[in-house]
Amino acid sequence: MSVKKINTTDLKPGMYVVKVSAESLSLPQSFQNFHIKNKSDIARLIKAQIKSVFIDEAKGKIADGVVKGPSPELNKELKVAKQVQEKAKDTINKVMDMALQDQPVEAKMLTPVVNQTFESLTRNDQALLTLMHMKRHGQVLLSHAFSVLSLATAVANRLKYSYEQIELLGMAAMMYDVGWVRMPANLVAKDKPYTEKELKLVHQHPGFSEQITKKSEDLPEEVIRIIREHHEFLDGTGYPNKLKGDQISDLAHILCVVDYYDAMVHGFMGYQGRTPNAALKVLYKASQDGKIDNKIIVPLVHVLGVYPLTSAVQLNTGERGIVIEMNRKSPVNPTVKICYDENIKPLKKPIIVNLAEQECEDARKIEGIIDPSAEGIDPFKILKMDEGE
Repeated sequence: MSVKKINTTDLKPGMYVVKVSAESLSLPQSFQNFHIKNKSDIARLIKAQIKSVFIDEAKGKIADGVVKGPSPELNKELKVAKQVQEKAKDTINKVMDMALQDQPVEAKMLTPVVNQTFESLTRNDQALLTLMHMKRHGQVLLSHAFSVLSLATAVANRLKYSYEQIELLGMAAMMYDVGWVRMPANLVAKDKPYTEKELKLVHQHPGFSEQITKKSEDLPEEVIRIIREHHEFLDGTGYPNKLKGDQISDLAHILCVVDYYDAMVHGFMGYQGRTPNAALKVLYKASQDGKIDNKIIVPLVHVLGVYPLTSAVQLNTGERGIVIEMNRKSPVNPTVKICYDENIKPLKKPIIVNLAEQECEDARKIEGIIDPSAEGIDPFKILKMDEGE
């Protein structure tokens, strides 16, 4: 028989209460035949002085949907991805130093990193994308270039570009912002709209990048073209040459879109910080206005997910957490690390739930995206990914 009696204090979310104990039979029907959704339900029973209840183990599942953490495959690839990230940032840093010293960069410096990035994304594209969404501490240009390299590679791969073309795009992604070494340092990290005077300066950096990369004799011409055109928009509102439509390299346009996304999410280069979901909405609006190609938005959303990694979310239970793993088969049901209870109080021990694997009737589901800045919540302090996960 699946029905058994337990103490009310032993109840856990996911359990199904058939009825309360005999000494509480005078209580209303609302105290019978329901799932325990959260700790508030348990507190309600305790407040009603109910000491024990009968639960049906066949209808309830203790800690339903709870898993130990991200999948073993993602955990394994995260360790590799961190090594790729460090290698990429180290290489990009060397490229910047060589640019400052007016030295040419050899293509063979770049191709190993592009290859390792592509291989990691092929095994599990969520690992590098997790790292690109994490909070940055200094080294803005290095982190930005690595993120754009990762996302541009993932999008181009989704669009079925050949590896040869992806390699060209990857090389450009590692060098496209090298022109910033000739710009005032404060402009890079600015999270507010540029003034007209500042914009004139900013619009020069693609030209500086092109001048620097042209000194490298073995860099393919297509790489230099991508770098030159990475801020051009389809409607002619980009810079430095206000190109339109087919005048712009398809690979340069991919770089433009992912660069735009990353700058918005992390709040620099003249953009105020936005949530990943809000940044995607801006890009979608831009595609509707003819500024960017909608054909890039579709694979970009597929790569990032309906709820991009590290998105702060609120559940129907009132709990709050952060998305730590996407679910390709069920995009609206990612794995969430719950760090706040229904009263918005930090949990001493976060709960990790795979929303797609819940079986109870009153399953948790995402109710909406939280804007950390507007809510006054720091998702990288409490809703952070632990190093050990």
